[in-house]
Amino acid sequence: IQPVYQGGDMRIPADLANVHISLGFEYGGWNSEDLVSVTVLNTLLGGGGAFSTGGPGKGMHTRLFTNVMNRYSRIESTMAFSHAHENSGLFGVSVECMPEAARDAAGIILAELAKLGSFTDEEFQRAKNSLKQSITMNLESKAVVVEDTGRQLLMSSRVATGKQFRAMVDAVEPKDLTQVVVKMLEKPATLVSYGPVQKVPDYAAVAQACNQVKEQLARQL
Repeated sequence: IQPVYQGGDMRIPADLANVHISLGFEYGGWNSEDLVSVTVLNTLLGGGGAFSTGGPGKGMHTRLFTNVMNRYSRIESTMAFSHAHENSGLFGVSVECMPEAARDAAGIILAELAKLGSFTDEEFQRAKNSLKQSITMNLESKAVVVEDTGRQLLMSSRVATGKQFRAMVDAVEPKDLTQVVVKMLEKPATLVSYGPVQKVPDYAAVAQACNQVKEQLARQL
C-alpha cells in the first residue's frame, strides 16, 4: 500500500517542566534519490543537549549545536532526525525548551532551515566525513551488518556495501542539500508538540513561515 503523507498539527498537553516540539517534512524514503542528501543534511545539522560533552562525534561542531545550543539558554536540547521507510520518509528538527520559549524555539528552527542555502567547505566536508566514519564503524559489528542487510533487502531487494555507501556520500554536493530542503518544503509540514503546549505557535503561522523559507532557498539555487 502506497503511504499518503498528510502533514498537520498535533498538540498533546502534559504536565511537564519543558515542552517538546518537532517540525517534520516528508521526503521520498529509502528508495528515493534524495536519501543520501537527506542523511548528509541530518549529520550536518546534528544537535545536542545542554549537558553534551565535547570530543569527536559528539556534535559540538554541528549547526544546531553551534547556532542554537550555544546561543539560547532556554533551549535544553535540539536534534535533527530522519526516518526512512520504503516509499516515504520524515526529516525534521526536534527541540525541548522552557514553555515560555516555545514560540521563539519554533522560529529558531525555521531560521536554521532558512540558512540551508549556503555551507562552508569545512562544515560540509566534516558532515560527510562524520557520516562515512559512522557507516564504517557500524559495519564493524556483525549484529549491525546482519540487521542492515535485512533492512536493505526488505526496503529495496538489494544490498549495497559500505564502500558503495561511502561513494554515494562523496558524490553529494552542497546544492543537493538545498534542493532537497526546497523539495521537502513543497509539502505540508508536520508540527507535533508535547507538554505545556499553550505557547506553541499556530500551525498556520508555521506553514506560512515554511513557505517563505522555501521561496528564499529556491532563489539561491
